Amino acid sequence: MGHNNHILGIRIVGGLILLAVIVVALIIAGRRFGRRGPGGLQHYPDYKTALVTGTGEGCLRVLIIILVIVVVCVIAMTFINPSRLFWFR
Repeated sequence: MGHNNHILGIRIVGGLILLAVIVVALIIAGRRFGRRGPGGLQHYPDYKTALVTGTGEGCLRVLIIILVIVVVCVIAMTFINPSRLFWFR
């Protein structure tokens, strides 16, 4: 019975992480949309701001992709073969 509670907890935490990742991705997309000008390009006040913002958002997008892949794999493992999860050995 305790084993099933751990699996349920993993699924719930994984779902919450996915929800948080979606929220962060939408915030980034909204900020990018807000910087668009009439021609569709992003406008920044100066080069340094553009460099820091672009690099920061790019790094966040890469981390989001990695986090989504890891969380989806762990959640899939709880459905496919929960006894093979490494922290239950």
